[in-house]
Amino acid sequence: MTSQSLADIVAGVLNSDPSWLTHSFSDMCTSLCTLSRDGLRMVASRISPLFSEGRHCDKLSCINLILEDFESRSSFLSSCSTAAICTYVREENLSVGTNLPRYVLISAIFETLYGPLVASTLRKSSWPVLESFSISEQLVTENMPWLTGELTPWMTRIPRKLTLRRLKECLQSMHPSTRPLFKHSSKQSCWHAILRHLKQQGRFLL
Repeated sequence: MTSQSLADIVAGVLNSDPSWLTHSFSDMCTSLCTLSRDGLRMVASRISPLFSEGRHCDKLSCINLILEDFESRSSFLSSCSTAAICTYVREENLSVGTNLPRYVLISAIFETLYGPLVASTLRKSSWPVLESFSISEQLVTENMPWLTGELTPWMTRIPRKLTLRRLKECLQSMHPSTRPLFKHSSKQSCWHAILRHLKQQGRFLL
């Protein structure tokens, strides 16, 4: 991958909406349930005048109110141009710099409204996997041919420096829905599973 290609990918990500804006409500609810009721109640009282901080409210009520507010704001921000979002920041007197890329700007807005803890919790995926972003077909074929190339020769070659433990860690980092079947005690089986996954992702990108 050339430095220009990498710069284009980074620019594309920074100028797009954060992917976590479209996380499912069930996933976000599960994440918020890990926080304390007092912390959730403080945020709920901040975003709703009807939700007094001193009033006794159960944890689920706080979570539901936060998610309703999040849905409304995320839908609004996604429909706005970056210039319109900057105007919104100024009109709401939010302590957010307007010279930020769109991705960072939207993230900063939610951190200002909900606080870093709740905002970062909403950004978490329900399963431990790195977020991915779309990559153009030309970029794949020109700069990452190993994603679409023939992998058969690699099936009979296992890199000596890779331990069985490292191969299993690689496989366990994959989401269960995309992880190929493999035999935990076999280095060859783990290596073949990784190659199958690589081939599958290559087809997906194209």
